[in-house]
Parts: sequence; C-alpha cells; structure tokens
Amino acid sequence: MNLVNCDQCKKNFPIQPKEKKHGQGIKETYFVCTHCKTRYTAYVTDQEVRRMQRQIQKLEKESLFTKDNNKRLVLYSKVNRLKEEVLKRMNELKEQVSKR
Repeated sequence: MNLVNCDQCKKNFPIQPKEKKHGQGIKETYFVCTHCKTRYTAYVTDQEVRRMQRQIQKLEKESLFTKDNNKRLVLYSKVNRLKEEVLKRMNELKEQVSKR
C-alpha cells in the first residue's frame, strides 16, 4: 500500500485512486486525504491522450524487437516526442479541470 503525506494536515494516508468523468471523454484520476479530505488530482486524460499513450506502447514494443539500431533510434525519438505531447496535453487538461 502506498502511503503519502498530506500537504495540508501533514498526516500519512494510503492512496485510493478514484476516477471522475467530466464529459467529452475527459477522465480525472484523483485521491483524497482520509484525514482532512484534501483532494489531489493525479492526472487527467482525454481520448487524444489515451490514443497517444497506446501509440507510445506500440512503438516501445516495436523497438524491443528491432535489430536495426537506426530504426530503434527513430522509434525512441518518436516515443520521446509523443511523451512530450502527452505531458503538455495532460497539464492543459489538469488546468482546465481545476477551473471547474
């Protein structure tokens, strides 16, 4: 069980992830302090983020089975670019959800 320390009440508590759907395919994963009820958003995804995450998994799997070093480097480059896009989009979504 993962314990974290609450920023508000300074007590340790176990992470119990919950999911909230915000419409338009947006899903927020969060957890709540069991002592003071402070809510922490872990991450927010939408259909585009989940599509890119599946693409990353596919490219990473492909890179494991290729013997061509040049192809592997190209795949790693694509994966890194996609990871940056995912992070940027997830940060935008988290900001958007926090304003609601």
